[in-house]
Amino acid sequence: MDLNKIGSLSCYMKNMKLETKWKQKKKSGDFQSESKKTELQRKNEQFKAQYYKQQEENPEDDTLKAINNKIAAGTKLSATEMRYLQSKNPMLYQKIKNDEKQEKAFEKELKECKTKDEVEKLKFNNVSKAMSAIGAVKSNPNIPEGTKLAVAESEMRKLQKLDKIAAKFVKSGEYSKLPTEAEVQKAEKEISQAMQEQTAEIITAENNSEEIGSDVSENMKMNSKNLF
Repeated sequence: MDLNKIGSLSCYMKNMKLETKWKQKKKSGDFQSESKKTELQRKNEQFKAQYYKQQEENPEDDTLKAINNKIAAGTKLSATEMRYLQSKNPMLYQKIKNDEKQEKAFEKELKECKTKDEVEKLKFNNVSKAMSAIGAVKSNPNIPEGTKLAVAESEMRKLQKLDKIAAKFVKSGEYSKLPTEAEVQKAEKEISQAMQEQTAEIITAENNSEEIGSDVSENMKMNSKNLF
């Protein structure tokens, strides 16, 4: 993937987390410096934040919590977990299915690329799509900060999966077999030039053949007159 783009995306996510944290502090009135807090205070706050987040997702369903944790970690769900997720959270289930389709489509598109430049362009386009999706929610004041952060993290996980697919494609040796756009243009130019030269040779040969035929005809006429 484009390292500059991914770096920008990672930086944006860090800033979003800090911004979300600040708004939470502002809302709660807790402006105590992190450096002045004891280790126990920090751990209690981390525990409470995680606990409330889980409670908001589902107050009683431990199975769904475990599935959400696997999704957050970028771990592939089993068929049983996917069926459970479908029954409990159809929207998240459909998103995962859509992401899987996108991954398969990306893998197919990589194999259809004719040049290294096409591969790089394909990877760049996916990074751009992710940043556009994040930018769309970022600029919407009606979307909660937590949701914006969730979208950013989701897009980052998606890019990481696509990056693994691209790395596998490169490792397979298929990428190294592809020419660059410059190499293709050079080859096309050489072929075009060779064809032009061949055509010119054919035309020259035909003209020479016609001239020889004309000379033979004249000689035959001259010989015929001399005989009579």
